[in-house]
Amino acid sequence: MRSKLAIMAAVVMASLAVGGAVGFARHQTPEVMVVAARDDIPGQIYGLGTVEPRVLSRLGFVVTGTLAAVVVDHGDRVPTGAVLARLDTRQQDARLEQAQAETARARANVELAHAQLERSHALLARRQATDRRKQLLVRSGSVAVETAEEAHTDLQVAVADVAVAESNRQVAAGALTSAGAAAKVEQALRELHVIAAPYAALVVDRLVEPGTIMVPGQAVLTLADPESIWVALYVDEATAGGLAVGMPVEMKLRSRPGETFAGRIARIGIEADRVGSDRRVYTAFDRIPDHFTLGEQVEGLITVAHPNLVTIPEEAIVRQAGKAGVWTVKDGRTHWEGIALGRRFADGRREVMDGLVVGTMVVDRSGADRVSEGKRILIAEAPR
Repeated sequence: MRSKLAIMAAVVMASLAVGGAVGFARHQTPEVMVVAARDDIPGQIYGLGTVEPRVLSRLGFVVTGTLAAVVVDHGDRVPTGAVLARLDTRQQDARLEQAQAETARARANVELAHAQLERSHALLARRQATDRRKQLLVRSGSVAVETAEEAHTDLQVAVADVAVAESNRQVAAGALTSAGAAAKVEQALRELHVIAAPYAALVVDRLVEPGTIMVPGQAVLTLADPESIWVALYVDEATAGGLAVGMPVEMKLRSRPGETFAGRIARIGIEADRVGSDRRVYTAFDRIPDHFTLGEQVEGLITVAHPNLVTIPEEAIVRQAGKAGVWTVKDGRTHWEGIALGRRFADGRREVMDGLVVGTMVVDRSGADRVSEGKRILIAEAPR
């Protein structure tokens, strides 16, 4: 019996010794998570912005008058050329009628002057014939010299009458041109009493109501081209350096969180926000949403992908003496490597400009305080 107890005690003591040794070994060789530097994950840059129209017009009159009617309202869609608003035209209509009457009178004067010119030409032709006949007769002695001289004088008067008639015709023609131009001016002013849609548009705002005394340049309506709707994203300058027109963008409207709208960068602003240090990046929809609200908040993810884009999770980065680096793993031991960092992406990864090659294993930050230069480690299995 005593021999059995002794054997059991020896087994227990051996087990405790083995367990302690294992625990000591585990304490000396930490088990840490590692991640790999990768080039197969496209970087995504976050931007926050609003739905905006690229083409926005504030329409008003260029003449003074009383607003008679505004025939559209917020949210209306109007075709090109549709009448949107009108001024009271009674006074201008009277001016136009007066100018048209002056034009008609000038046209009648032209016709009269033309008839007088034709009459003068006919009279001239008759007196030329008379003068030729009298000059022949005076040579034969059939008529007196005085009679021939009178015929020649009548001819000279007829020539002068033709010149006067031609001058009157030219004056009448000039008066008709002037009257016609004045009528065109009054017609143009009449047309300026109406605002028409310059393009197929969405009415964004109605600013005044009938009865308002309008002055030139005062806005009546705000229009937007619904085919020009895009998103103005604000992107942190620190991540905007590598952006380019044409890069794909995924956008989510705040009112439609379950939907993603595809698009591409259409324009990159050349001027940054001096206060917020943001760049404006304008992104066009591949397909403009059927229903949208101008000014609605939008979240965008711009995809940046190229063959040399090496990234690691941000939590793997540690700093020593103010320099960024990582604990790399080689042959089961850790070594600290300094790296040059680039852009920070929306998924928590960071671009590595220099210091790592694809496939390099690095220690996750959770294990960084348990490793040191040349320390042997155990690689923990990734959680499932």
